[in-house]
Amino acid sequence: MRGTVLPTDTTVATDQFGLPFSPPAELGNVSDSVLLRADVEDDYGRRLLADYPLRERWERGRDFVVGDATGRALVRTHSDGAGYWPVDPQLTLHLDGSFREAPLGPRHLYLRTLRVGDPVWLHAPASLAALDPKDDNVVALATSGYRGTPELLVLGNCDPARPLAWDIYDEPAFEHHATWEPWHRKLSVLVRRG
Repeated sequence: MRGTVLPTDTTVATDQFGLPFSPPAELGNVSDSVLLRADVEDDYGRRLLADYPLRERWERGRDFVVGDATGRALVRTHSDGAGYWPVDPQLTLHLDGSFREAPLGPRHLYLRTLRVGDPVWLHAPASLAALDPKDDNVVALATSGYRGTPELLVLGNCDPARPLAWDIYDEPAFEHHATWEPWHRKLSVLVRRG
């Protein structure tokens, strides 16, 4: 499914990323991000060329709404809480868009985000879910009958008993995936026949 990340009334302060450090101010405003990948690496000049740089990676997300001309859906990137939390372990983030770099002490921070207004591709399990009337941010997006409980299409692992692998791609990552996908299929046919 392809859609665009839609704005909601949810506002998240930058101190709720759940990272062990605060994003430097020179990265600009990151509070409109719905998905975030932070890579922290040692400076290349401080290590031997034969060594790989040490890297730590944090992937954080919050629930967000995606839509296109046909409708809207809620994307659940984690199971509980508000703000930014580690994403579902079954979720693979494919964020290949440009990154923002900032020094972080003796190390470097590389930040990739998916923001409100960005196109997004989802390959995710889907279900219809009744929404909590107290959740003002998403109830307005759902439609219901005269007396029915609002329901909304929910993408993500909604059943913890049966977790499924799923993927979120930003536009550059999907273009790269689409370029190579036919070759993977052809290669697998050649290997099977060989």
